Amino acid sequence: MTTYDRKTIEELIDGTIDFHKLKQMLSNFKDADRFEKYISILNLVCAAFHLEVLFNSFAIKNPLHWWT
Repeated sequence: MTTYDRKTIEELIDGTIDFHKLKQMLSNFKDADRFEKYISILNLVCAAFHLEVLFNSFAIKNPLHWWT
């Protein structure tokens, strides 16, 4: 059974994976931990997005709050 590293799964999510690698992934049996890797990557992406939105909304509303 083929296993794929975290970087390959990130490329799959981003849509930057090479066509031949994608075809190989789709043709082979699914590795046992791919879903767990996929969910952990999505959780990190969502957390980073939420932190960015929170920081940006706070900074725009009150940019001088850190100094008062």
